Amino acid sequence: MSFRTNPLENNPARKENSMKKIAVDQLCVEVTRRCNMSCMHCMRGKTQNVDMDFETFKKMMDVTESINTITFTGGEPSLNVPLMKKALDYVKEKEIPVYNIFIATNGKQMTNDFVECYLLWVGYCSCFDYGNEYTNISLSKDAFHEDIPHENKEWIKRLPYYSSQKETDFKKYPVFLIGRAADNKSYFKENGYRVYQKENFYDAPFESFEDTFYFGELYLSSDGNILPVCDFAFKDTEKFSIGSVQDIQKFLDDLEAAKEDGYLTSKGGKNNGEKPDH
Repeated sequence: MSFRTNPLENNPARKENSMKKIAVDQLCVEVTRRCNMSCMHCMRGKTQNVDMDFETFKKMMDVTESINTITFTGGEPSLNVPLMKKALDYVKEKEIPVYNIFIATNGKQMTNDFVECYLLWVGYCSCFDYGNEYTNISLSKDAFHEDIPHENKEWIKRLPYYSSQKETDFKKYPVFLIGRAADNKSYFKENGYRVYQKENFYDAPFESFEDTFYFGELYLSSDGNILPVCDFAFKDTEKFSIGSVQDIQKFLDDLEAAKEDGYLTSKGGKNNGEKPDH
């Protein structure tokens, strides 16, 4: 894995802090497990009335050196705008470089607060060299999402850095059999959809340097579990976690102990003691 810039060069004042911290290329933040749709292919599974609280996000940022791209996900991220706003205020306070933001929304609830929050994040990312190089906001649109009002579609498409990457033809791309999609497996097979069973995501590769642990990707769930990637059902996040912000020092200690191997294996992993080929 590689990073476009060295976060310590962009933020030299943070060198004074002796605690080893985390830099991550892509950090996915699960701001809520609520959703205002019920798509049959959703890998998250059954929704839950759970929002990430600010303290959970704060604990992660307290050990974070830099973020290339922050992704706000869910559930439906537009349902927890207050957390995204507080998150921006805190990364500013901590002077954490964030170069890009990504949000995929179903567009059903397009509010002024949500749009303003996105634009404020874009503004913050623009403060850094190469900022917003990979920023985008995208509308999740496919055969399984509900149709939304035309004005909502037009509103989101006029936003800066809009991307159509989440407009998906599932006759061309496979449906991942996770969460609600797994419950509807027979429907997808009977109707000619290609399906793909993701068997596991057990290992979290990282690089260890003098002051920083570097990750290519991390996922922070609403309940504070840290996972190696984003493709999990809500019910499985604890099973496949590699740590928790509720005991962040243990997570850092585990990284230090595993730095020679260069990876952590999640609690649900089956690595069999063999070092993965990364």
